Amino acid sequence: MLAVFSPTDADQNYLDTMRKLINVDVFIIDDFMTMSINQRGQEDLSKIIFDRDGRLPTLISSRSAAAYWVEELPDRVGADSLVSRLNNGRRNGLLPKPNWTTYIRSDTTSTCARPPRQ
Repeated sequence: MLAVFSPTDADQNYLDTMRKLINVDVFIIDDFMTMSINQRGQEDLSKIIFDRDGRLPTLISSRSAAAYWVEELPDRVGADSLVSRLNNGRRNGLLPKPNWTTYIRSDTTSTCARPPRQ
């Protein structure tokens, strides 16, 4: 999503898009961190999340745990700050195996991406 627009800060289209994302009624990110995010993407996402914090709802679904996000985002200090902000006042809906990426990688015999029911 964020890679679609990565122009200079002076670009009006970029500013308009950021303003829309910051103020949309509900900001939804599906499959967060299934693809890597570059430094600029992390900075843009942080700005969106920080500006929405305490004002508007944000929903994030992910196949991995927040600890994985901190490890994989390019700026660790910024990642820790972003994850802390996301955890502030959160409501969680956890699956039995929160890090599906690890499960899928460790189960080389499975033909499906879904873990067996427990």
